[in-house]
Amino acid sequence: MKIGIPLSSIVRLGGKATTATEPLQIEKQRTSYRMTQLEFMAVNGIKRLREQNCTQLQKTFNTYMSAHIQNPQLLEYLEFEDTEYFDAFTIPKDHDGRKLIGKNGKPIHDFFLLDQWIKGRNAGFLSNHKNVVNAPEIWSMSYNERAEKRKTWQDALFKEQVAHMYNNGGAYNSCLTSIDRMYGRKTEAILNEKRIIACTTTGAAKHVERIRAASPTVVLVEEAGEILESHVLTSLSPSTDQLILIGDHKLVFFSFSRQRCV
Repeated sequence: MKIGIPLSSIVRLGGKATTATEPLQIEKQRTSYRMTQLEFMAVNGIKRLREQNCTQLQKTFNTYMSAHIQNPQLLEYLEFEDTEYFDAFTIPKDHDGRKLIGKNGKPIHDFFLLDQWIKGRNAGFLSNHKNVVNAPEIWSMSYNERAEKRKTWQDALFKEQVAHMYNNGGAYNSCLTSIDRMYGRKTEAILNEKRIIACTTTGAAKHVERIRAASPTVVLVEEAGEILESHVLTSLSPSTDQLILIGDHKLVFFSFSRQRCV
């Protein structure tokens, strides 16, 4: 600013602005860019999808954190992943289609056979039913073999829950990225209108994609001796022609072809 560059040609990305640099902040800039009606509709649609994914992510996370796999979850898993065992544990129906009645005079619950098997017992009064008789290798397993088999099912269910949580998290993050990209078009428009983009290392990291979209050809780093090399590298883009590093006692100037920055 002290060398005559007009304030309208400069924009600043980053916090801790001084009184002199406050007007340069990205939030203070004006632009003719406006989102179209279709873009607004797209953003609102993505926001609705974001909320759905957020709700689903919370559900899968809560399920995982309170995971205590019970017989209903095991039987549901076996129905689709290990049908041989599911058939062996399926409670047969009475001749008229109603549930069988146990010794206590109450209908047998759907997990009776699975519960018997897990506890190392036989099928009890259902031992002569067809689905039990047809699975002798399952019902002849020792208690330890059954426990090991059950563990493999539980591990598979835990992995399935983690996969669901991962997928829901990915879908949620994708929505956030899309919304940020839509709103970021205004920032890109401002950066493209400026001659100089001044930023802190934090500002450069936060707006790296938008800065690259502006295709700056010269990158000047002040107090380079106090900045990590990784921060300098992230500020480079395929459009960079020159990199100038200024330290306390040195000034290093690099000039290279764009091909080396790709």
